[in-house]
Amino acid sequence: MKGIIIEGVASSGKTSILKHLHAKISEQFPTSTKLFISEHYTERMLEHLKESKKLSGLYIKNHIGRIIDNLENYQDMFNKSKFAFNSKSANAYVTLERFILTYLSSSPIEKEYSLNEAKQHFKKLNNMDIKQVVLTIPQEHFKERLLSTLKYRNDAWKEHLYSRGNEDEVIAYYLKWQEEFLDYADKFKDSIDTLIVEIKDTDYKKYSDLIFNHCFNENGHIRK
Repeated sequence: MKGIIIEGVASSGKTSILKHLHAKISEQFPTSTKLFISEHYTERMLEHLKESKKLSGLYIKNHIGRIIDNLENYQDMFNKSKFAFNSKSANAYVTLERFILTYLSSSPIEKEYSLNEAKQHFKKLNNMDIKQVVLTIPQEHFKERLLSTLKYRNDAWKEHLYSRGNEDEVIAYYLKWQEEFLDYADKFKDSIDTLIVEIKDTDYKKYSDLIFNHCFNENGHIRK
């Protein structure tokens, strides 16, 4: 198995970059298996618990563990098959949209989901050649990019965005969230290979190619 986790705050370009990244993976490895675990499965399936204030760190830890267990099941099938030493088209390429860093940076859950437990999860992912990419927005572009989402997202997003306060408070909230992302990424840099990508413009294909070229070599293996 080979793979990439895409992390980043709102308006950092995750969806657009994933679109180009999936096209690149399909072009380069057309007969391989592709697994895409979107934010609906990694995070949004727990929104109802968060809204009712019933979402605990323990629940999040178990949810993350279940996703990793499922990936390990695929890896185990591969390891026990005839393709283990000659993968050819049998390899699986997995992309995950939002995951562990999103939870750690947005919720006070360390009492029930410790940094050491998160580190063990990251090591499991790294052992499956799943790497992490964190998209960041330069501070001077932050306001423009974040507020631009109001042009193409629905009214529910606008309501969610301004639930954080006025415009300045919204910007401050998401800037702090990005700082938390980077802080946690640094804490786990020895547990999982992590690439930080600064998004300065909307040339998402350029950033997708950069991510692909950094993570994969010409044979489809994760770069070490």
